Amino acid sequence: MRHRFFISMMAGLALAACSSHDVLIETERFDDLGGWTLDEQFRDQVGSAYLLAHGMGIPVADAKTIVTLPSAGSYHVWVRTYNWNAPWDPSLAPGLFQIAVDGKAVGDKLGDEPQTWGWQYAGDFKAEKKTVSLSLHDLTGFEGRCDAVLITRSDRPSFPEKRSLTPITKEKETYDLIVAGGGTAGISAAAGAARQGLKVLLLDDKPWLGGVGSPAVKISVSGRCLEGRYPKMGRIISEYGRPYRDPDAFLDKFMGEGVDLRLNCRVIEVKKKGDRITSVIAEDFGGKRYVEFKGRYFADCTGDANLGFLAGAEYMMGPETRDVYGEDLAPKTDDRRTYGSSMVWNADRTGEVTSFPVLPWAVQMSDSTRIKAWRSAWSWEVGWYRDQIEDGEWMRDYMLKVIYGNWSYLKNSPETAEEFADVALKSVSHFLGKRESRRLKGDYVITQHDVEGEWTRHPDAAVWATYPIDQHFPAPESVQNFPDGPFIATMKHNHNPLGIGRAKLVQGRDYNDPYMIPYRCLYSVNVSNMFMAGRDISGSRIALCSYRVMGTCAQMGEVVALAAKICSDHGCTPREVYSDHLQELIAALEQGLPEKYEKIYSPD
Repeated sequence: MRHRFFISMMAGLALAACSSHDVLIETERFDDLGGWTLDEQFRDQVGSAYLLAHGMGIPVADAKTIVTLPSAGSYHVWVRTYNWNAPWDPSLAPGLFQIAVDGKAVGDKLGDEPQTWGWQYAGDFKAEKKTVSLSLHDLTGFEGRCDAVLITRSDRPSFPEKRSLTPITKEKETYDLIVAGGGTAGISAAAGAARQGLKVLLLDDKPWLGGVGSPAVKISVSGRCLEGRYPKMGRIISEYGRPYRDPDAFLDKFMGEGVDLRLNCRVIEVKKKGDRITSVIAEDFGGKRYVEFKGRYFADCTGDANLGFLAGAEYMMGPETRDVYGEDLAPKTDDRRTYGSSMVWNADRTGEVTSFPVLPWAVQMSDSTRIKAWRSAWSWEVGWYRDQIEDGEWMRDYMLKVIYGNWSYLKNSPETAEEFADVALKSVSHFLGKRESRRLKGDYVITQHDVEGEWTRHPDAAVWATYPIDQHFPAPESVQNFPDGPFIATMKHNHNPLGIGRAKLVQGRDYNDPYMIPYRCLYSVNVSNMFMAGRDISGSRIALCSYRVMGTCAQMGEVVALAAKICSDHGCTPREVYSDHLQELIAALEQGLPEKYEKIYSPD
């Protein structure tokens, strides 16, 4: 058998054919994805979106495409892939697959190397004609992944180091507001601006709306709306309902707003003139192209602050020590601990005996460490001391090892096998539900003192917030049993100590005494035409523990929509809304956005 070479490349390397005899096929551009899933959430770290064989242990259907070669003849095939178990044990490879040309496998299994994203040699084939069919054939159903396929005359090709962003399609339209991020904050900002007559574009790199409230993550919307100083704020999320309950109806309502929506479209470059953003370049995974969009104002609602980061906006990340803002809940020294990220899974009774394999590569459980459950809870959380952006793929993969390892134990251990005999996994998300990452700096940084303070203190108080300071910590028993990767959390809620009505249970939920987030937290300190809404606003890490919930973030989006209208009317900057047009903003907050749909839901 031919020696199976692989060439390891750095994560950010781009892909392009290096000679006229080479044909490069990026897998996200396959004609038919079959059962493979487009995974774009780690695009900036991997260098590209890629296809993932997410079958929960059942091989998925082949992904297929048609390829035109320079000529008939003999070719070598390379794939860009990764043994995703390599960070823990490179000798074990869960995600194996094959590549086939015209239905015939080329070489043996793939995905057992390299140990970082790179190129693995598949084998060679002889083409009798110029047009051939190419397919990815999953062998395990356990997260095999393939980013690109290179068909070449050379058995040792050189791989390029940069992806060309050409050709770029330049949209002629200049938008009044371009919103990046389709969670509750971005939806509210985009829809709210459109209801006031602005020309709006919403970009989101997922195939659905809702962020962590979407069907892929299924987090409930917390943070009360439609009350307090501005009881008409929070109208849009109350009209739309929970994103994951009826995603089609949710999308239909949004499409009725007149917003130009581009799903599967990720901002990858920002163009500026001075301190202003003039346009963004987005990779359109669905349209298989790069597109440049021009705008007057921009809103970063991405959660990870991707737009602001690319624009050079000042940002904060990780915990501040106690001396930075004088917060007594902050750590005395930099302990590097952040919130972890979660993924949802659930199982269901099938009425017949089902099996699940023993998995030596998964996290190994025992009678004392296994978690006897049919579904995940908020407390399944990983990545406490990891970079929530750069280490995202590691965290996702580790949580998959935990979920599959625990389920394998429940299905195969003599202690639990009988109880779980007719129970099977129904769904396992492969998307991370993040709680924190970058926070963009505004003219004001909200801190613990504001969360615990009198809510009338700021002249530009704009967002009504009710959630307590909700800190998560790795559970001691999880740290003891899994020192390299604890995955169960505990929480501690700290409430407003002033007693202005006292924090109390409202409809069975735990809430803080209300406080107000200033408008000055919702625009960038150094990018003059950029707003932000969502968990990436200007706040300390301790304050984030309260304002990060989706109902509160949705209200931020509506404030941005109202401010964007004022900016458009006066030709001013977001900062000048505060300095020159504050009373107009307050009047707009009192009036709220125009109603469009019947209210069907109030966030908890």
